[in-house]
Amino acid sequence: MVKDYAYEALLHDAAEAFIGDVTRPLKQLMPEFKRIEADVEDAVIDRFKMRRDYRKAVKKADLSVLAAEQLQIMAPGCADWALEAGIEPAPIKVRHLTPSEAKHEFLVRFERLRP
Repeated sequence: MVKDYAYEALLHDAAEAFIGDVTRPLKQLMPEFKRIEADVEDAVIDRFKMRRDYRKAVKKADLSVLAAEQLQIMAPGCADWALEAGIEPAPIKVRHLTPSEAKHEFLVRFERLRP
């Protein structure tokens, strides 16, 4: 259950701070990038003392949140992939935060969750 991995869920995309975000289809064409990403993810896991078994639970929740985001803020039809894949949109409400507000909320949650 993802609640058991709240800290890992918060940090699951931390490697992107160092190497940027690349879409899955493009990433599949770049095996060297995938290797580099895995190395950076391992370093983040070690540095922030994350549990290594988080990926399956967090990936499911991440896709569910993505589906909810797409339903709420993108054009109709953008979340059809989720419905076709049987992914239930997360029961969340997308809030529009300024970068400063988002940073503050992230850091508050990080301090509350970190081991």
